[in-house]
Amino acid sequence: ISPVEPKVRLLPNGDLWMVWFSWDTRTNPWGSRLHLRKFDPGGQLLAANNLLFPSEAPSLWLAGADVLPDGGLVLAGRFGWKALYVRVDANAQLAVAKRYSMSSSDRFDDVAVDADGTPTIVGSCNVGTDKWPWVVRTDPNGVVQAAWSDRFVGVAGMHLEIRNAADGGALLLGQHVSGNAFSDM
Repeated sequence: ISPVEPKVRLLPNGDLWMVWFSWDTRTNPWGSRLHLRKFDPGGQLLAANNLLFPSEAPSLWLAGADVLPDGGLVLAGRFGWKALYVRVDANAQLAVAKRYSMSSSDRFDDVAVDADGTPTIVGSCNVGTDKWPWVVRTDPNGVVQAAWSDRFVGVAGMHLEIRNAADGGALLLGQHVSGNAFSDM
């Protein structure tokens, strides 16, 4: 079972990445797999991998993907109650898989890679009953760059998308929670 559509990303040379996850509902907790496929412009399969995640609740959830300058791919989501960062090389081989936690329930919702290959990941973490927006900048190996990484303390809500800007900055999109109502950020 895959509850959402695949993430599809185009490389500058015309190759295409397609990534999705699936759950094995025959196990309890459900098992998870991350499926990776890379195609050339004519549709020929160039690389494939199916990564098995251990049975842990809640199951794997893939939320964002972006292409690295070397043709690899970075992915953002959650696994268990922790935010998840995955990097695969241009041949769909696992290079890095890391979980991050600032609270009892964390998640990454999107990732954007800048021109030099630096990923910036956005999401949220729970603090008590509040959800706080979270920005994490890492090197390609998932090592956090502290000067660029923080929670937005006291701002209830979450970052859901990130887009790089031409001037080197980034646009963060999400939700702000005010009282019992959600509004766009």
